[in-house]
Amino acid sequence: MPIAQRTYVTEEDARAQIQELKAAGVEAIVGAGLITDLAVEAGLTGVFVYSAASIRQAFDDALEMARLTQLESHRGRRAQVADTLRARHGLNDLRGDSSAMERVRQAVVLYARSPATVLIQGETGSGKELAAQAIHREAPRSLGANRPFVAINCGAVAESLLESELFGHEEGAFTGARRGGHAGLFEAANHGTLFLDEIGEMPLALQTRLLRVLEEREVVRVGGTRPVAIHVRVISATHCDLEARVRDGRFRADLFYRLAVLRLALPPLRERALDVVALAEWSLKNALAALGARAHPNLRAELRTCAPLLERYGWPGNVRELRNLMERVALFLAAEPLQALTPAFVLGVAPELGAARPPAPAHNESAAEVLSRFGGRRDEAAAYLGISRTTLWRRLRET
Repeated sequence: MPIAQRTYVTEEDARAQIQELKAAGVEAIVGAGLITDLAVEAGLTGVFVYSAASIRQAFDDALEMARLTQLESHRGRRAQVADTLRARHGLNDLRGDSSAMERVRQAVVLYARSPATVLIQGETGSGKELAAQAIHREAPRSLGANRPFVAINCGAVAESLLESELFGHEEGAFTGARRGGHAGLFEAANHGTLFLDEIGEMPLALQTRLLRVLEEREVVRVGGTRPVAIHVRVISATHCDLEARVRDGRFRADLFYRLAVLRLALPPLRERALDVVALAEWSLKNALAALGARAHPNLRAELRTCAPLLERYGWPGNVRELRNLMERVALFLAAEPLQALTPAFVLGVAPELGAARPPAPAHNESAAEVLSRFGGRRDEAAAYLGISRTTLWRRLRET
């Protein structure tokens, strides 16, 4: 769902912004009392913001409802669309001239030759799915490079749905089960690749089933008895220390070793200072193009003047954070085409770059400790840990 955000200084400024949004097809405006009055005046729906917490909860509820609706709508079509699922990113999308990224690309090319499982480890936003897609696309035709690439985030799907999504279910297997049953993701990815993101968040009960599928090369749907033979390459990824979870009894040791035949560690952006400016340039040009704006002829030179500012920042969100920040910069540049890209300008748009270097994400803290640090605000605690609210709730329940 596209959401437009606007700011205003005066009432007339606010009125003009609302008229622009109306012209763009926006039907509802969320804001303070003045904004809702002006929205109604313009013939739109005005939603009064009375509590930040209630807004967060409303978004969480709406997103969960939308996700469940989408899952249901896709189930009937999954068998038909499986052969059209393709990895969109390849080796060239693993950008960077640093020696660390060169080693990553070399590993991707090497691992693509083998049908063995791969475990990709790296911080949030470091490009784990990009690497998985590159391995899939670099594989020879005999290993499924031209076959489906199916991905699922194990931490973003409710535990009650994850089993059905992975292994499928037969008709009547549980309340609400689809008539005729449905194929799971293992079947959808047959002869291709199944990417299990955030594998560390998979519940223990499902870990046992996953291990059996990997060992037997066959899957039994929930509520069924007939095994279905599958030939699927499994690539998994995690931002957490899986070996520590094995020691804590939160992840099966036998599954860990079965998933980690080949291992790939992605370096955080703060360890790739050489790549920051080049990545910023690439992201900024793409963001400007998406806005229909032209990049300055001297954009590269201007960005180089910002190198000290960009390179000393810690980038806790890694390449994803850099890309998102460049989208913000592009928006301001498009609004002021004659504005030079100076360090002062970038700092004004992204004041976080001037703050003290953020610490690297801490994976040894418990979910309860992080939640306490953020005063019980679950959305902020989940964002800090790089997990979904569902996963945060699951971790809290386990402690």
